[in-house]
Amino acid sequence: MQKRTFRIATKLPLLTGLIVLLAITVTASVAYFLEARQLENDALEKLDTLHDSRNTMLKAYLGTV
Repeated sequence: MQKRTFRIATKLPLLTGLIVLLAITVTASVAYFLEARQLENDALEKLDTLHDSRNTMLKAYLGTV
């Protein structure tokens, strides 16, 4: 069986493409996780605001009873 070796003209574009693909993957992953964390924080903030609002409304209602 003959071992196939690639010429440098083939290796460089393949290596460059692989590095670019790796960089895109890392960048996309970091962006995804940061955005997911931000969306979760936003949702928790909205829930906290809703809780405070309902709590205030309930106290006002019970104060009139």
